[in-house]
Amino acid sequence: MQALRAQQCTRHCSIASGRSAHRSVTKLAAVRDSQPRSSHVSKIAAPERPAVLSSTEETPGTDKTGVLLVQCPDAKGVVAALAQLLFGFNCNILQSDQFSDETLQPSRFFQRIHFDFSDVSVGTGNLAVLERAVDELARRYEMDWKVSYRPKRKRMAVLVSKMDHCLFDLLIRQRSGELHCDIPVVISNHPDLQHVAKMFNVDFEHIGFKRDLDKVIAKQQQEAAL
Repeated sequence: MQALRAQQCTRHCSIASGRSAHRSVTKLAAVRDSQPRSSHVSKIAAPERPAVLSSTEETPGTDKTGVLLVQCPDAKGVVAALAQLLFGFNCNILQSDQFSDETLQPSRFFQRIHFDFSDVSVGTGNLAVLERAVDELARRYEMDWKVSYRPKRKRMAVLVSKMDHCLFDLLIRQRSGELHCDIPVVISNHPDLQHVAKMFNVDFEHIGFKRDLDKVIAKQQQEAAL
């Protein structure tokens, strides 16, 4: 009997001591969580934002693209021949648009190719070699062609009448750099939009006409003045 009581007492003490130990561990964990933790891990710095160029700025020497315009009698193989020629010179076609005008007799084919020549096989300083190859291909298809390169800014005049929204759109696009060109003058057959040109420091030329003239004759005179 005494041995049984001793065993029960020992079991009871073990359970009690276990509960007490569990409370101590729980309390210690709670105290540890409540204390501020020292950060021994180095903080990861946020990545720096890349420098953003303004719309009018360009990275020098990176824009080596050209535009090839062609027109010729509609025939099979024109698109493939032009693409193969540019590929042969290691140029990359960025965009291509073409159509055939069947209202003309014979029907005529038109194409505009925007291409990147930064890796051209003959070197960017020898584009005349590429142009000679285009000229040889043009003879085969009786083709009229013209190539221009984006780094060379073009000068253009804007012809307007009385409505101002298109003029505003073009001048804003040019000032923001979206239109890669210079607009030195705005020409109109009415004086109404002179103030718009003045806002953008662009010259304004008014080409009037006499009202008693025939419209066809007046139009011819205006076109001659241009």
